[in-house]
Amino acid sequence: LLRGHVTARIRTSGGSADAPLLDRARAEAAYRELASLRAEIAPGEQGPLFSMLASVPGLFSESRAQDADDATRALVLAAADAALTHFDAARTAEGTALATDMRACLSLFAGHMTLVRERATTASAEAQGRLRERIARLLEGTQVGLDPGRLEQEVALLADRADIHEELVRLDAHAVALAASLADREASHGRRIDFVLQEMLREVNTIGSKSNDIAITRAVIDMKTELARLKEQVQNVL
Repeated sequence: LLRGHVTARIRTSGGSADAPLLDRARAEAAYRELASLRAEIAPGEQGPLFSMLASVPGLFSESRAQDADDATRALVLAAADAALTHFDAARTAEGTALATDMRACLSLFAGHMTLVRERATTASAEAQGRLRERIARLLEGTQVGLDPGRLEQEVALLADRADIHEELVRLDAHAVALAASLADREASHGRRIDFVLQEMLREVNTIGSKSNDIAITRAVIDMKTELARLKEQVQNVL
């Protein structure tokens, strides 16, 4: 386990069949000390009562047979092994389901990217055409002339501001990295995936701010939806 912690508590019950063990050396030393104290403070009186030893702490300890200890240890280890086996199986099943769902989200995201890529070229040409038409309508019926070179310059600037090719290239690279992380079963990539998703969202937001095309805007919303689902799921990935 690389995240969190596990606490195991073991409790045994039932008494021992063996008699309590007496620490004879401790008992003898305690009796000698009591007798010495009696001789010092009350010389000539009878020695300390034997029953006084019962009040001396630590003279008796519970006897536990070694065979019983070994049997208990074996049971505890067997139970722990079974629990860990079930835990690992449950974690594998959950991780497999999680990876399947995340791949499905990534597949839908890729589909929306394809739509954006196909629409981007057409949307740019349409935007340039609308700009020319708007200018032509504004100048219609007037004596004002328009420098064709200046018009083409404005059209080029509009196309440059709306160009999303670089964002799509970076999104492709991030999507490949995300798919590779999901396919790697030998290491944990939760933090890496989380970082990649942040970068993907950044590129999607840039695409949305650059484009005025309604189809691309809708695709951007769908892409954000899939990224939000992935972001939520990655919280369960180490």
